[in-house]
Amino acid sequence: MEKESKGMQENIVLLQLLEKHLEELKQQGALLENKFIELETTKQITEDMKKMKDSQDVMIPLGSGIYSYGKIADTEKVMVELGAGVVLNKTLSEATRFIEEKEKEIEKLSNQLNQEMTEVVEKINQIMSEIQESQKESGSVVES
Repeated sequence: MEKESKGMQENIVLLQLLEKHLEELKQQGALLENKFIELETTKQITEDMKKMKDSQDVMIPLGSGIYSYGKIADTEKVMVELGAGVVLNKTLSEATRFIEEKEKEIEKLSNQLNQEMTEVVEKINQIMSEIQESQKESGSVVES
């Protein structure tokens, strides 16, 4: 009986850990979704820039909902940050391809994350079944 109780306690602890891990995975999924939306918005802006004329007035975001008026000097090229402070000049078409590559990376990560979430949910369900079975056998009720 003591061995069964210890096993149930271990399953309850494991269940709590898996539930916490699932929440973390959901948060990571939300971050990936936000990044994907940001990339889609940026891609749309690069498409809109192809229709602009040089020196056209635009609103430039400074951050925290604050904007300044400005002019785009060159509507053919943009600067793309590659990471670690490295920035390259690229044409709008090159920038669009760069964005699409990033979107593919995010989609791949999102698929991996969804697969991991599915596996965690399956493990949670398995442990829940084991706990419920133990409860039936011992006649006790334990809440997670």
